[in-house]
Amino acid sequence: MVKLKIKIMEALKTRLSVRYVIALSLLAVVAIFGQALIQYSLLHQSDDSRIVNIAGRQRMLSQKVVKIVLSMSLSADFSENMKLRSELTETLDQWEKTHYGLRYEAVELGLHKDNSEYVKGLYRKIEPEFLAIHNAAIGILDLRKTEPMAEYVSVFESYIDTIIVHEKVFLAAMNDIVNRYETESLNKVRRLKTIGIILLILMLFVLLLVGFFVFKPAEQRIKNTIENLPESQSEEKYRILFEKSGDAILIIENGQFVDCNQATVNMLGYKNKQEILKTHPSELSPEKQPDGRDSFEKANEMMKIASEKGCHRFEWEYKKANDEIFPVEVLLTAISTVKGNKILHNVWRDISERKEADENLIKEKLFQEALLENAPEAIAALDYEGNVTNINGEFSRLFGYTLEEIKGKHINDLIIPQDLEDEGASYTKRTQSGERIYAETKRKHKDGSLVEVSLLGAPIFNAEGY
Repeated sequence: MVKLKIKIMEALKTRLSVRYVIALSLLAVVAIFGQALIQYSLLHQSDDSRIVNIAGRQRMLSQKVVKIVLSMSLSADFSENMKLRSELTETLDQWEKTHYGLRYEAVELGLHKDNSEYVKGLYRKIEPEFLAIHNAAIGILDLRKTEPMAEYVSVFESYIDTIIVHEKVFLAAMNDIVNRYETESLNKVRRLKTIGIILLILMLFVLLLVGFFVFKPAEQRIKNTIENLPESQSEEKYRILFEKSGDAILIIENGQFVDCNQATVNMLGYKNKQEILKTHPSELSPEKQPDGRDSFEKANEMMKIASEKGCHRFEWEYKKANDEIFPVEVLLTAISTVKGNKILHNVWRDISERKEADENLIKEKLFQEALLENAPEAIAALDYEGNVTNINGEFSRLFGYTLEEIKGKHINDLIIPQDLEDEGASYTKRTQSGERIYAETKRKHKDGSLVEVSLLGAPIFNAEGY
């Protein structure tokens, strides 16, 4: 009779193990796919940020070309003129390299992604304007004052007119390109968010399936098996469940392990249970726990709490036969609290993977904070009202404030010049409504001096839409 029931339990365990492995495999596949997708998206998001930055700088370079050419037309000093010519040559070279680097995704600029067909069309549209400005600037560099003065001035002014006319069109087109880059980057983030929600739903669905097709049937079958056993065999019934359980189960009597199942032996890596029995919990533990407390002293305290409260759940570090330390979740349940015969039912669950996952989350958070702090642009995070919640080091360097000085204060009260207050209020309102802002403007340093900046304001919404 007993052998037959043991065989039934073995068959039940086999069926449940197969279902459990399948369920865990599905969860693992979904988790790995989701992590791979997130890492791939983060890599490309970094490229997107770099492209937006370089494209914004390209607009500044076109304006710089105009500024140098106009300065050359007004300068009568030979040495100053030669210095401006050198600066124009250097700026043109950088402008040209950046232009074709953006258009054809040059690796030397750190770009590793293809432009969309829409962006490629914008670059084709802007090409004549670029060439007109570039060729006119080259023409200015090729001019020599050995030519008749009237002819020299006429040609010089025609080149300047060409540059100014085409630079306006070029600048407007580059604004379209930068906005398109930002839109495409935002769309990628939205797609990633959607995929993340889908993966979450999929994982929850798999967990639901596990509950219905693994744990619920297991619970019912175990219940039926136990109920069908004769009452006189209740001790043997418990022994079967005790020995066949996948969790490590131990019995503590008066502070020492007096019994354990095979799962405990396997978890600790010993040859047999005799090496575990008649030991205090601290003897299978490192000398001290992670909080610095002595294992012997703390183990006695945990057992006392369980005896007084009826049960106690906590985390503990044990030591395997090979001296490897690993974390477990312990559930102590008091069976007998009679003095001289205190018995505790002890269940261990290895939480190494959970601990590792928690550590990875912490590392990821620290990595994201490091990205913010080490970003080459000045960044300020604001709440919905426009009050400062965080800044990075570059912001402190550019405007002279520390986070402690301005946290909780409105950004417009800190860095907006008096004559640009209406502009600042407008940008805040537009950003609150969900609009992205890009502008070339001025802001105020802590010492009152003005700083020319390229401003990018973008709303970031949480799950509640703020």
